[in-house]
Amino acid sequence: MQAENEPCPEIEYEPSHFDKEGRLICYFGWDDDSTRAFVSRVFSTLDLRGGEKHEFHIPELGSKAHELKGLALHCSGVLEGLEQFSNIESLNVGSWPKNGLNLAMFGKLKSLSIDAVKKADRQLSRLPCLEDISTIGYSEQDCSAFSGMNPLRSLFFSQGRLRTLQGLESCPSLSSLELAYIRNLEDMEAIHGLGTLENIWLENLPKVTGRLSLQKYPDLKSFYASKVNLIVDVSGLRKLQNMQKLWLNLPFEGLDWKDIFMLPDMKRVGISTEKGIPGDEEFHRLAERHGKPLKEITRIGKRKPKAVQLKF
Repeated sequence: MQAENEPCPEIEYEPSHFDKEGRLICYFGWDDDSTRAFVSRVFSTLDLRGGEKHEFHIPELGSKAHELKGLALHCSGVLEGLEQFSNIESLNVGSWPKNGLNLAMFGKLKSLSIDAVKKADRQLSRLPCLEDISTIGYSEQDCSAFSGMNPLRSLFFSQGRLRTLQGLESCPSLSSLELAYIRNLEDMEAIHGLGTLENIWLENLPKVTGRLSLQKYPDLKSFYASKVNLIVDVSGLRKLQNMQKLWLNLPFEGLDWKDIFMLPDMKRVGISTEKGIPGDEEFHRLAERHGKPLKEITRIGKRKPKAVQLKF
């Protein structure tokens, strides 16, 4: 029942456009107009938005409910009828329903995004078939919930209470790991055994220390590290023949500048160092010698450049 002075249900339709899939957004509840829009419109994701006082009593929607591929929940009120969307492959949880939610009902889920919702964090272990997980404000202190997720390919953490990556060592398919702004993270030992990684992003991890050798990741395509107290060993960089992007804004060792020009797929490099940076002539000489033309050289710092960006 609609509370007095509360807004009536509204709908907004975003049609598919180029690589952006269509979306039906339902605000402040569900009514007959919502049902008609759901049945008649073409879209991939249903987005439910509202506050704690807004209730979504979704009726049986027939076969089209089973065709829905994506669901976004941004409502903390009562949500009913979600079980008919059991075939979704993508779920975004921005709020937790007042009447609770069993994520295990979405048995075909491949991609899950959680935005600071503790109750969703605690159900991750019920979803062993996930391939892509993104979580902001993760409430647990370790990664035991991900242990044994064999299909898991991509994992993103930002903020939250995470202290250790223990548990990730038993994720044999993990190819992308991104960690950002996690102030309590200390133990990254598990990352050393993840030789399957192709993309590593480490940003603003103030308590992380130790060493990391890029040679542990033979299939590495992209490495970004900034504001982390790690020492990164980049010796033998030329062996990483799949490397496309490299960004170093932290202590490192073992860099041979010519290695960068010997990587056939390298597209962009950013390096910050106090040890001196080759001049433009040297860069162009290396580019000519190794047949890898430079498109752009950008230096940061007026008198004594402390960083350089190369674009191939």
